[in-house]
Formats: sequence, C-alpha cells, structure tokens
Amino acid sequence: MKLPNKIIITLFILFASKLVFANPVEAVKNATQAWADAYNSRVIENILAHYSAAAVFWGTVSPTLRDEPSEVRDYFEVIGPDARVLLGDQRPRVFDDIAVNTEYARQATENNRLR
Repeated sequence: MKLPNKIIITLFILFASKLVFANPVEAVKNATQAWADAYNSRVIENILAHYSAAAVFWGTVSPTLRDEPSEVRDYFEVIGPDARVLLGDQRPRVFDDIAVNTEYARQATENNRLR
C-alpha cells in the first residue's frame, strides 16, 4: 500500500466518529426530545434510562438532593400521572465530547394545555 493511501485510511479511522455525528447540535436536540418523550410516557423505566446510576439529581420540584438511583426513582414516581413537559427553544452547545443544552420547557396538562 502506498503512503498516501495509508494516510487517507488513517485519517478516516481517526475522524470516523466525527462523521457519524455530522451535526452534534441536532444529536443533542434529539436526545433532549427523547428525554421529554420518555417523561411524557410516564413509564418510570423509560425515564430512568436517561439517567446514569451515578447521577446526582436535584429535580425542579424536589426539596432534596438525590444521589442514589432509588431516590431518583422516587422523585419521578411522585410527580403524578398527568405531568407533561413541552419543549420550547433549545440552545445546545457542544464542547468536544460534552454538551450542554439550555431549553425553555413548560409543564402541561394531559391534553398539552399549559399550566
């Protein structure tokens, strides 16, 4: 194999992961929407699938910091079956392999009317 071919193959291997996620901002938005869909399903296992077992969580309506998986589960179990979230504008920022998404989310009733 000629040297230029080796260089091209090496570069492809090094940057292949970047090509898979051609638009990381859209990937962050999609992940946020997937979380909202799981939340709106009110299926606890679907919601918890979006959190690491090592997560430290202080929910919006929680008076306590939750750093155990059972405590995170408890938070979502008591929210109630009618709680829903509607996502508004999102402003994802991607820094190498870390992303931060700031979004405007509102709680809604079951038929998606704002509270």
